[in-house]
Amino acid sequence: MDASKGSGPAQYENASRFNARVALHARFATNPRPWPAWVFDQLEGSEGCSVLELGCGTGMLWQVNAPRVPASWTLVLTDSSEGMLAESRRRLDGLASHIELRVMDAQEIDFPDRAFEIVIANHVLYHLPRRERAIAEARRVLRKGGAFHATTASLDSLAELRTLMYEFKSVATSAHDAVPGPPPRERAQPVVAAFSLENGAAQLRESFGSVDTRIYADELRITDPDAIVGYFLSLNEIREGEQVLVDDEVGAFRDFVAARMARDGELRATAKSGMFVCR
Repeated sequence: MDASKGSGPAQYENASRFNARVALHARFATNPRPWPAWVFDQLEGSEGCSVLELGCGTGMLWQVNAPRVPASWTLVLTDSSEGMLAESRRRLDGLASHIELRVMDAQEIDFPDRAFEIVIANHVLYHLPRRERAIAEARRVLRKGGAFHATTASLDSLAELRTLMYEFKSVATSAHDAVPGPPPRERAQPVVAAFSLENGAAQLRESFGSVDTRIYADELRITDPDAIVGYFLSLNEIREGEQVLVDDEVGAFRDFVAARMARDGELRATAKSGMFVCR
Protein backbone atom coordinates (compact mmCIF):
# COMPACT_ATOMS: atom_id res chain seq x y z
CA MET A 1 0.00 0.00 0.00
CA ASP A 2 1.14 3.48 -0.76
CA ALA A 3 0.96 5.86 2.18
CA SER A 4 1.03 8.95 0.01
CA LYS A 5 -0.39 12.24 1.15
CA GLY A 6 -4.07 11.90 1.98
CA SER A 7 -4.08 8.17 2.71
CA GLY A 8 -3.91 8.50 6.50
CA PRO A 9 -0.27 8.60 7.71
CA ALA A 10 -0.96 6.53 10.83
CA GLN A 11 -2.30 3.72 8.66
CA TYR A 12 0.97 2.87 6.96
CA GLU A 13 3.71 4.05 9.28
CA ASN A 14 4.12 0.33 9.98
CA ALA A 15 2.49 -2.89 8.78
CA SER A 16 0.31 -3.77 11.80
CA ARG A 17 -3.04 -2.48 10.53
CA PHE A 18 -2.44 -3.67 7.00
CA ASN A 19 -1.58 -7.13 8.33
CA ALA A 20 -4.86 -7.28 10.31
CA ARG A 21 -6.86 -6.84 7.10
CA VAL A 22 -4.78 -9.36 5.24
CA ALA A 23 -5.24 -11.87 8.08
CA LEU A 24 -9.02 -11.69 7.83
CA HIS A 25 -8.90 -12.81 4.20
CA ALA A 26 -6.12 -15.34 4.76
CA ARG A 27 -8.01 -17.10 7.54
CA PHE A 28 -11.54 -17.13 6.18
CA ALA A 29 -11.38 -16.94 2.36
CA THR A 30 -13.02 -19.78 0.45
CA ASN A 31 -11.45 -19.18 -2.97
CA PRO A 32 -8.80 -21.94 -3.28
CA ARG A 33 -6.50 -19.58 -5.20
CA PRO A 34 -4.99 -17.01 -2.81
CA TRP A 35 -5.21 -13.40 -3.95
CA PRO A 36 -1.42 -12.84 -4.32
CA ALA A 37 -1.10 -15.97 -6.45
CA TRP A 38 -4.02 -14.85 -8.63
CA VAL A 39 -2.45 -11.42 -9.11
CA PHE A 40 0.82 -12.99 -10.22
CA ASP A 41 -1.12 -15.27 -12.59
CA GLN A 42 -2.16 -12.16 -14.55
CA LEU A 43 1.40 -10.90 -15.16
CA GLU A 44 2.92 -11.58 -18.57
CA GLY A 45 6.60 -10.74 -18.60
CA SER A 46 9.29 -11.68 -21.09
CA GLU A 47 12.86 -12.84 -20.42
CA GLY A 48 14.72 -10.06 -18.64
CA CYS A 49 11.48 -8.30 -17.70
CA SER A 50 11.72 -5.13 -15.62
CA VAL A 51 8.93 -4.72 -13.05
CA LEU A 52 7.93 -1.67 -10.98
CA GLU A 53 5.48 -2.01 -8.09
CA LEU A 54 3.90 1.15 -6.74
CA GLY A 55 2.94 0.92 -3.07
CA CYS A 56 4.45 -2.52 -2.42
CA GLY A 57 3.43 -2.54 1.25
CA THR A 58 4.89 -5.58 2.99
CA GLY A 59 6.13 -7.20 -0.23
CA MET A 60 3.53 -9.94 0.13
CA LEU A 61 3.05 -10.33 -3.63
CA TRP A 62 6.68 -11.33 -4.07
CA GLN A 63 7.00 -13.30 -0.84
CA VAL A 64 4.09 -15.56 -1.79
CA ASN A 65 5.24 -15.96 -5.39
CA ALA A 66 9.01 -16.06 -4.85
CA PRO A 67 9.47 -19.53 -6.43
CA ARG A 68 7.63 -18.36 -9.56
CA VAL A 69 9.62 -15.19 -10.25
CA PRO A 70 12.03 -15.77 -13.14
CA ALA A 71 15.66 -15.20 -12.20
CA SER A 72 16.04 -12.88 -15.19
CA TRP A 73 13.42 -10.41 -13.92
CA THR A 74 14.42 -7.15 -12.24
CA LEU A 75 12.03 -5.97 -9.52
CA VAL A 76 11.84 -2.43 -8.18
CA LEU A 77 9.46 -2.24 -5.22
CA THR A 78 8.45 1.21 -4.02
CA ASP A 79 6.35 2.68 -1.24
CA SER A 80 6.12 6.12 0.31
CA SER A 81 6.23 4.61 3.82
CA GLU A 82 9.62 3.80 5.36
CA GLY A 83 7.85 1.51 7.83
CA MET A 84 6.21 -0.58 5.12
CA LEU A 85 9.47 -0.86 3.19
CA ALA A 86 11.23 -2.02 6.36
CA GLU A 87 8.68 -4.83 6.62
CA SER A 88 9.19 -5.68 2.92
CA ARG A 89 12.94 -5.78 3.43
CA ARG A 90 12.55 -8.14 6.38
CA ARG A 91 10.16 -10.48 4.59
CA LEU A 92 12.09 -10.58 1.33
CA ASP A 93 15.55 -10.92 2.82
CA GLY A 94 17.33 -13.73 1.05
CA LEU A 95 14.54 -14.43 -1.41
CA ALA A 96 16.11 -12.69 -4.38
CA SER A 97 19.17 -10.61 -5.13
CA HIS A 98 17.45 -8.81 -8.00
CA ILE A 99 14.97 -6.84 -5.84
CA GLU A 100 15.48 -3.13 -5.21
CA LEU A 101 13.39 -1.31 -2.59
CA ARG A 102 12.97 2.46 -2.80
CA VAL A 103 10.96 5.12 -1.01
CA MET A 104 8.87 6.78 -3.70
CA ASP A 105 5.58 8.60 -4.21
CA ALA A 106 3.46 6.84 -6.84
CA GLN A 107 2.34 10.28 -8.04
CA GLU A 108 5.94 11.32 -8.83
CA ILE A 109 7.77 8.28 -10.20
CA ASP A 110 11.51 8.86 -10.17
CA PHE A 111 12.38 6.86 -13.29
CA PRO A 112 12.88 7.80 -16.93
CA ASP A 113 10.32 7.22 -19.68
CA ARG A 114 9.74 3.63 -20.86
CA ALA A 115 11.82 2.06 -18.12
CA PHE A 116 9.56 -0.91 -17.27
CA GLU A 117 7.73 -3.70 -19.03
CA ILE A 118 5.31 -4.24 -16.12
CA VAL A 119 3.99 -1.65 -13.64
CA ILE A 120 1.79 -2.81 -10.73
CA ALA A 121 -0.45 -0.84 -8.37
CA ASN A 122 -2.01 -3.43 -6.05
CA HIS A 123 -4.89 -1.88 -4.05
CA VAL A 124 -3.16 1.50 -4.11
CA LEU A 125 -4.85 3.96 -6.46
CA TYR A 126 -7.93 4.64 -4.34
CA HIS A 127 -5.69 6.12 -1.65
CA LEU A 128 -4.11 8.75 -3.87
CA PRO A 129 -5.37 12.35 -3.98
CA ARG A 130 -3.73 12.89 -7.39
CA ARG A 131 -4.76 9.58 -8.86
CA GLU A 132 -4.83 10.84 -12.45
CA ARG A 133 -1.20 11.92 -12.02
CA ALA A 134 -0.18 8.47 -10.76
CA ILE A 135 -1.93 6.80 -13.72
CA ALA A 136 -0.25 9.14 -16.19
CA GLU A 137 3.11 8.47 -14.53
CA ALA A 138 2.55 4.71 -14.79
CA ARG A 139 1.97 5.11 -18.52
CA ARG A 140 5.03 7.32 -18.91
CA VAL A 141 7.45 4.76 -17.45
CA LEU A 142 5.85 1.84 -19.33
CA ARG A 143 7.59 0.46 -22.39
CA LYS A 144 5.74 0.01 -25.66
CA GLY A 145 3.96 -3.34 -25.47
CA GLY A 146 4.09 -3.36 -21.67
CA ALA A 147 1.15 -3.45 -19.26
CA PHE A 148 -0.02 -1.55 -16.20
CA HIS A 149 -1.78 -3.83 -13.69
CA ALA A 150 -4.04 -1.95 -11.26
CA THR A 151 -6.09 -3.86 -8.69
CA THR A 152 -8.96 -2.71 -6.52
CA ALA A 153 -12.17 -3.93 -4.87
CA SER A 154 -15.84 -3.69 -5.73
CA LEU A 155 -18.01 -1.20 -3.88
CA ASP A 156 -20.01 -4.23 -2.71
CA SER A 157 -17.01 -6.09 -1.31
CA LEU A 158 -17.41 -6.80 2.43
CA ALA A 159 -20.76 -4.99 2.41
CA GLU A 160 -22.05 -7.47 4.98
CA LEU A 161 -19.38 -6.36 7.46
CA ARG A 162 -20.16 -2.70 6.92
CA THR A 163 -23.85 -3.43 7.45
CA LEU A 164 -22.99 -5.25 10.68
CA MET A 165 -21.10 -2.22 11.97
CA TYR A 166 -23.90 0.10 10.90
CA GLU A 167 -26.44 -1.99 12.81
CA PHE A 168 -24.23 -2.03 15.91
CA LYS A 169 -23.81 1.74 15.84
CA SER A 170 -27.55 2.19 15.37
CA VAL A 171 -28.40 -0.04 18.33
CA ALA A 172 -25.72 1.58 20.48
CA THR A 173 -27.03 5.10 19.87
CA SER A 174 -30.72 4.31 20.22
CA ALA A 175 -31.91 1.07 21.76
CA HIS A 176 -35.53 2.09 21.24
CA ASP A 177 -35.49 3.06 17.59
CA ALA A 178 -35.82 0.61 14.74
CA VAL A 179 -32.53 -0.23 13.07
CA PRO A 180 -32.40 1.54 9.72
CA GLY A 181 -31.42 -0.20 6.52
CA PRO A 182 -27.81 -0.49 5.45
CA PRO A 183 -26.03 2.75 4.56
CA PRO A 184 -25.49 3.78 0.96
CA ARG A 185 -22.51 1.88 -0.31
CA GLU A 186 -20.71 5.02 -1.49
CA ARG A 187 -20.82 6.36 2.08
CA ALA A 188 -19.97 2.99 3.63
CA GLN A 189 -16.71 2.52 1.74
CA PRO A 190 -15.53 5.96 0.67
CA VAL A 191 -11.87 5.06 0.14
CA VAL A 192 -12.54 2.32 -2.39
CA ALA A 193 -15.24 4.46 -3.97
CA ALA A 194 -12.53 6.75 -5.30
CA PHE A 195 -11.21 3.97 -7.54
CA SER A 196 -13.32 0.81 -7.59
CA LEU A 197 -14.15 -2.01 -9.98
CA GLU A 198 -17.21 0.02 -10.90
CA ASN A 199 -15.44 3.26 -11.87
CA GLY A 200 -11.74 2.43 -12.27
CA ALA A 201 -11.79 1.52 -15.96
CA ALA A 202 -13.17 4.92 -16.96
CA GLN A 203 -10.37 6.67 -15.06
CA LEU A 204 -7.70 4.49 -16.63
CA ARG A 205 -9.00 5.08 -20.15
CA GLU A 206 -7.98 8.71 -19.80
CA SER A 207 -4.39 7.49 -20.21
CA PHE A 208 -4.65 4.02 -21.75
CA GLY A 209 -6.28 2.93 -24.99
CA SER A 210 -6.90 -0.65 -23.85
CA VAL A 211 -8.28 -1.56 -20.42
CA ASP A 212 -9.21 -5.19 -19.70
CA THR A 213 -11.13 -6.02 -16.50
CA ARG A 214 -10.49 -9.33 -14.69
CA ILE A 215 -12.54 -10.39 -11.66
CA TYR A 216 -11.48 -12.31 -8.56
CA ALA A 217 -14.55 -13.55 -6.66
CA ASP A 218 -14.34 -14.83 -3.11
CA GLU A 219 -16.47 -15.29 0.01
CA LEU A 220 -15.33 -15.04 3.60
CA ARG A 221 -16.93 -17.39 6.15
CA ILE A 222 -15.91 -15.89 9.46
CA THR A 223 -16.24 -17.79 12.73
CA ASP A 224 -14.10 -15.69 15.09
CA PRO A 225 -15.57 -12.45 16.52
CA ASP A 226 -12.10 -11.18 17.36
CA ALA A 227 -11.13 -11.30 13.69
CA ILE A 228 -13.95 -8.87 12.86
CA VAL A 229 -13.06 -6.63 15.80
CA GLY A 230 -9.44 -6.57 14.62
CA TYR A 231 -10.51 -5.79 11.08
CA PHE A 232 -12.50 -2.71 12.13
CA LEU A 233 -9.80 -1.51 14.51
CA SER A 234 -7.40 -1.68 11.57
CA LEU A 235 -9.60 0.78 9.67
CA ASN A 236 -9.03 3.57 12.17
CA GLU A 237 -7.25 6.41 10.35
CA ILE A 238 -7.91 4.83 6.95
CA ARG A 239 -8.84 8.42 6.31
CA GLU A 240 -6.91 10.85 8.44
CA GLY A 241 -8.74 11.58 11.69
CA GLU A 242 -11.47 8.97 11.18
CA GLN A 243 -12.13 6.43 13.97
CA VAL A 244 -14.25 3.50 12.80
CA LEU A 245 -14.25 1.64 16.14
CA VAL A 246 -13.09 3.42 19.31
CA ASP A 247 -11.66 1.64 22.33
CA ASP A 248 -14.77 2.23 24.46
CA GLU A 249 -16.89 0.36 21.90
CA VAL A 250 -14.71 -2.72 21.46
CA GLY A 251 -16.24 -4.91 24.21
CA ALA A 252 -19.82 -4.17 23.24
CA PHE A 253 -19.09 -4.67 19.55
CA ARG A 254 -17.40 -8.01 20.20
CA ASP A 255 -20.44 -9.17 22.19
CA PHE A 256 -22.72 -7.98 19.36
CA VAL A 257 -20.74 -9.96 16.77
CA ALA A 258 -20.51 -13.03 19.00
CA ALA A 259 -24.28 -13.02 19.48
CA ARG A 260 -24.82 -12.81 15.73
CA MET A 261 -22.44 -15.73 15.16
CA ALA A 262 -24.10 -17.77 17.89
CA ARG A 263 -27.38 -17.27 16.06
CA ASP A 264 -26.12 -17.87 12.51
CA GLY A 265 -23.10 -20.13 13.06
CA GLU A 266 -20.84 -17.98 10.91
CA LEU A 267 -20.79 -14.60 9.24
CA ARG A 268 -20.49 -14.63 5.46
CA ALA A 269 -19.12 -11.69 3.53
CA THR A 270 -18.71 -11.23 -0.22
CA ALA A 271 -15.14 -10.37 -1.19
CA LYS A 272 -14.97 -9.20 -4.79
CA SER A 273 -11.79 -7.70 -6.17
CA GLY A 274 -10.18 -7.55 -9.56
CA MET A 275 -7.54 -6.18 -11.85
CA PHE A 276 -7.45 -3.74 -14.73
CA VAL A 277 -4.81 -4.66 -17.30
CA CYS A 278 -3.96 -1.50 -19.24
CA ARG A 279 -1.94 -1.21 -22.44
